Amino acid sequence: MHAVFPNDTEPLVEQVVAEIEEVLQDLPEPGQELEEEDEEDDEYDYEEGDSDSDDEDSDDEEEEKDENRRLR
Repeated sequence: MHAVFPNDTEPLVEQVVAEIEEVLQDLPEPGQELEEEDEEDDEYDYEEGDSDSDDEDSDDEEEEKDENRRLR
């Protein structure tokens, strides 16, 4: 673990160490390719017009209004 966190002086909780070791075991060895997980990728495929841009627009509008108030 010292190689992963060389500047950390406090001991890690046992559950954290176990989780890190589990993730490290799942990583491919050097020279191996990563496994493709198409199922997870499909979850985030959006068609044009399906994005949550409405929320972003309203946030941008709010920020613009706040800035305009400050400038007055």
